[in-house]
Amino acid sequence: MSQANNIATSAKTAPKRSRKLRRWFLVIIIIAIIGTVYAITKRPEEESLDTTFLVRRGSLEITVVEGGSVKALESQEIKSEVRGSTKILGIVEEGYLVTEEDVANGKILVELDSSELEEHIVDQETIYLSALASLTQAQTSYEIQISQNESQIKSAELLVKFKKMDFEKYLGNELASDVLAKQETNDQSEDLGYASLAHDERLGGEAEQMKKDLEADILLAGEELSLAVERLDWTQKLHEKGFVTDSDRNTDEMNVKRKEISGESTKIKSQLFFVYDFTKRVEQLLADYQEAIRELDRTMKQAAASLVRDKSQVDTQQIKFRIQEQRRDDHLEQLKKCVIRAERPGLVVYGGSDSRSSYYGSSREPIAEGSSVHERQSIITIPDMTRMSVLVKIHESSVKKVQKGQRAKIRIDAYPEVDLYGEVVKVAVLPDYGNRYMNPDMKVYNTSVTIDAVEDWLKPGLSAEATILINRIEDALHVPIQAVFPGSDGKRYCFIVKPEGPERREVTAGEFNEEYIQIVKGLEENERVYLRVPRGFEEIQEIENANYQGQPTTEIRDEAWNYKPTQNTESSNGSQSGEGQGQNMMALLQAEFDKTKDNEEYKGMSEDDIKRAIMKRIAQERAALPRIPGFAYNERSSEKGKNNAKPGKGPARTKLPGGGGKR
Repeated sequence: MSQANNIATSAKTAPKRSRKLRRWFLVIIIIAIIGTVYAITKRPEEESLDTTFLVRRGSLEITVVEGGSVKALESQEIKSEVRGSTKILGIVEEGYLVTEEDVANGKILVELDSSELEEHIVDQETIYLSALASLTQAQTSYEIQISQNESQIKSAELLVKFKKMDFEKYLGNELASDVLAKQETNDQSEDLGYASLAHDERLGGEAEQMKKDLEADILLAGEELSLAVERLDWTQKLHEKGFVTDSDRNTDEMNVKRKEISGESTKIKSQLFFVYDFTKRVEQLLADYQEAIRELDRTMKQAAASLVRDKSQVDTQQIKFRIQEQRRDDHLEQLKKCVIRAERPGLVVYGGSDSRSSYYGSSREPIAEGSSVHERQSIITIPDMTRMSVLVKIHESSVKKVQKGQRAKIRIDAYPEVDLYGEVVKVAVLPDYGNRYMNPDMKVYNTSVTIDAVEDWLKPGLSAEATILINRIEDALHVPIQAVFPGSDGKRYCFIVKPEGPERREVTAGEFNEEYIQIVKGLEENERVYLRVPRGFEEIQEIENANYQGQPTTEIRDEAWNYKPTQNTESSNGSQSGEGQGQNMMALLQAEFDKTKDNEEYKGMSEDDIKRAIMKRIAQERAALPRIPGFAYNERSSEKGKNNAKPGKGPARTKLPGGGGKR
């Protein structure tokens, strides 16, 4: 009975639960329909409230944030100094910590293959010894030539001296000197008359002695003749008196004739001497003296020529010897360079292990035992771990702000919880062209930021980010950087949220950082600004962009502002996207250009001028439509990551004309 009652009770309550479920299901459907209708029918102004910002006032730090990598401020880079290519026979493992003890003991860090060098040294030693022997022989010949020249010149000088002495001996010093002086002056106008020298009172020497001997002989012959004549006269008288015989008389007569003949012979001999022998002897002695002088001149010239020849030979052999000696020493030095020893403590890092080498696909083998290295190729780098820094690349738009001595906050990617601090110590003068193949137009400047702390875990190559503090502005009115838009007139504008619709207002911007920009004039605190171009302004952006690039006249720019999208350009949801509107406008402009570029009114105008004229005409045709109060460029994303992207790592930043723009 009890079971039957339970069944009856359940049958009565089941319809009630079913009705409750149906009512809740109906409520849920109604709520869903209301939410869908609200989402579809909400106004564009409400839709854009999530892309607005409330103008605020506060402290604004002007910073430059760039990523980079940790590097030692000072490093010892060990390169291969062996010419050509050689293999690594042995190398310490990467990451090995070189200690002071290793430096003191001369620990071998790298050993290169020297077998080929050793063969060259053996061959070069033979060539070196041969060059040394040739040099020694040339030097000996030169010394012998010097001694021989001295002997020959001395002999020639003595010969000149002796010939002069012979000449002076024959004529006497005074007369010989006078003759030689006249001969040296080559006074041809005066006839020396060597025969007359015999009668010169200055005559001396052998010639004077001969002259006196001949004169004495003539005098004696005359005396003897006089005695013989007196004797003959006496004998004749005695013969007449009969005291002497005829034989005695005849003998005396013969003696007189003999003395007469002897006296005549002596006179003739004297005449022959002064006319011939004296002149001949004088000229012969003078000629011998002059020939000795010429011989001395020839000897000196020959000695000089021989000396120059031998000296040239010595110099040649010296040059050859020095070349061979230098080659030998160079080979020995190259042999020493095959063994690289520790010179300073630090951490061993293999050369060519940086990311750039692998990124550009370097064809060189990685550093390891058995791999080949070339001259000047980096093998090992030993950084000074006590002085670390971060190397960042500052874009050209920000490099003028960064100066030596500015403080910086450093964050290591591998240790994001640790904040390090440092200082800018170096800003490159010239841009780094390491990435010119990826982006030739981008110019960055290498900047070194030291790290104050000394940490054991801080190693070269770690990725890091440096935030360089440029300036700190207290009580600054600021907005996000994407809320400021450049106009084609060179000014800057913000779109203000108003109940009656967006208001385009000119502002004066100050300094800015990666996220915010200072507003000096034009905004008030707690006003709300758009972070992107409001709806209805996108299509006109293409005209404004073209005007900004070409800097048209104010008249064309103002007339272009009259353009507003018509109803047929909107999509089914009530508004066409900015990209589609821009494409429509540019397509229309290109079509009009292709159709009217050959018109007479455009003759002689450039393509840009024709397009500006077409834009002006389009703006004039739509001048009757309601005028839009203002317009600026659109950053179609308000996401912080995209607007703060760095060069080469994301989309370009908004460019702020008039200076101080973001990349």
